[in-house]
Amino acid sequence: MCESLIPLFCIAEVPAETAYAGGPDSPPSLFLVPEPGLLTDLRTAQPTHPPITNISSYPFLAHSVHDLAAFLDSNNPGSAISSHQFLIADQQTNEDNSLLFVDRGYEPGTTPQTVRLDAAHANAVPVAVQVATMDMNGVRVLVDEDGVFRGGASRPAARKGGPAPEKPLGGENRSASGGVSG
Repeated sequence: MCESLIPLFCIAEVPAETAYAGGPDSPPSLFLVPEPGLLTDLRTAQPTHPPITNISSYPFLAHSVHDLAAFLDSNNPGSAISSHQFLIADQQTNEDNSLLFVDRGYEPGTTPQTVRLDAAHANAVPVAVQVATMDMNGVRVLVDEDGVFRGGASRPAARKGGPAPEKPLGGENRSASGGVSG
């Protein structure tokens, strides 16, 4: 695996199945940070696989983005866990099943950029930003009216096993009578 695992912090009392339910869009790439004391050797960390058991403690309650970034910086040298991108399950997660995605960039002193992601995209979008197949501006352009990215403006979240959207066939223009025009 060339990309780092994306840490997920709960800063509000969010049920485990809400904080990280997984999604149909990619294999697990998130690491639910259970508590600070368990971050002793992250060089060999493995992704958290949903479903996970209930979260029994919330050591990051009310921590800010800055607090979490500083925590990652001080506890993460040589780790398999990213210190540049992370996810936050907060009170809004309980309300709309979205997570706050934070991208700190790779240059020191860069102002963090944030966007809310529907939980169905919590695996794929952070990894895509991490490996530079997407950027935060591109994600932000596609948020719905409520400010949450659900796969594209006004598009429902992807669902495994659902019908594919209709796609127009290219190269031909059909007239109103059904014939092909050139």
